[in-house]
Amino acid sequence: MGSKYALQLQNLTKKIGRTTIIDDITLNIPKGEVFGLLGPNGSGKTTMIRMMAGLMKITKGEIFIHGINIKKDFEGAIKHVGAIVENPELYKFLTGYQNLQHYARMVPGISEERIKEAASLVKLDQRIYDKVDTYSLGMRQRLGVAQALLHRPSVLILDEPTNGLDPAGIRELRDYLRHLTDTEGTTVVVSSHMLLEMELLCDRLAIIRNGRLLDEGHIKDLIHSDDQVPVRFNVDDKSRIHDILSQVNSKAKYKQIMDGFEITLSKEEIAVVNAALVANGIKVYGINPVTKTLEDSFLQITGDGEDE
Repeated sequence: MGSKYALQLQNLTKKIGRTTIIDDITLNIPKGEVFGLLGPNGSGKTTMIRMMAGLMKITKGEIFIHGINIKKDFEGAIKHVGAIVENPELYKFLTGYQNLQHYARMVPGISEERIKEAASLVKLDQRIYDKVDTYSLGMRQRLGVAQALLHRPSVLILDEPTNGLDPAGIRELRDYLRHLTDTEGTTVVVSSHMLLEMELLCDRLAIIRNGRLLDEGHIKDLIHSDDQVPVRFNVDDKSRIHDILSQVNSKAKYKQIMDGFEITLSKEEIAVVNAALVANGIKVYGINPVTKTLEDSFLQITGDGEDE
């Protein structure tokens, strides 16, 4: 296995009875990145994460963590992993520090110094000796991350970590995970159905639906998946647009907007359409690109969007 990958899934399949939950997914997750599993609720993200974390048996296929087959050498593979599946399990009647101490006793080699270091990493220094029942939901999530980091894993797996957090808590967690990747070189795998958060947090992501991998790649590549650019033409006369576009043999669909029309074209086609408009006496006041978002790409890839 190539050492540049932190996690590799090869033809991963999970069946429960006759139902296929995960259907033949292959993914290579590079080291030192935030990698997202994006999909609607029920798409199979948590099932994938449970198999990655060794909490669920694989029906078919392989998972490698730093090149180690999780089936053949479970302890050797899973020692590299820290994970929070669904919600972190914490004792609310104990302090944050006591929670970390309790977990540390179950894992050899975790010192008091490391407990304090983990608390500092998630910025809980000032509240680590307070009882967990006084913590906000965001602080509990960060304490859960500290717990998952105690044994210095190189791979951190988080299932829907922003669920229930307010905007400030989401931003805190996002900034921390980015800091962890950038400064510690930790590979973070995070699942979510929240498009905006994934766009802000992840370097790369995989789009999952009904247990199948629909697309995978760098965020920028998924948003700009081809050379077609959505643009808005600001013109003085919309009444002849259809005829002019027919003259240049443009098969692209367009829609009229208040001061012109919107259409998706290649860069070369933009120039051709502009020239045709001007040649036909249409004044073109502006040609402006329409910013495409991850939501646009997601709806296009999953087929949930409707044509205009």
